[in-house]
Amino acid sequence: ISNPYIKTNVTDVMVNVPVTMEKILILSPLYEASDEERFAYSVSFDPESLKVTGDPKVVSAMTEVKVEIGDITNSRGGSVTTANKLLLPENVKLSDKSIKTVSYEVAKTEIAVANEGK
Repeated sequence: ISNPYIKTNVTDVMVNVPVTMEKILILSPLYEASDEERFAYSVSFDPESLKVTGDPKVVSAMTEVKVEIGDITNSRGGSVTTANKLLLPENVKLSDKSIKTVSYEVAKTEIAVANEGK
């Protein structure tokens, strides 16, 4: 401080530096479908993965980011907001704050059922 009216006498300075970790993780869907016994669903995302940052112990244990997309029974796709549909642990956040939405496409395939009793 450079002021003739203030005198300072600092011998120790304490600085806290937060340690964080970044990791790129694939997106994994959380969804419901009322006809899952008859159809197999696959969900693809754009982007396919996101970079997260946060507590190193938490981030290092993560293998994916769950995305809540709800009921996809009659859906072909859509988009979800990253603010409330990405299920991130406490003290973990997206590294890129400019990503506001994640798009997804739904593929639905009929499950072949073997005829019983023939």
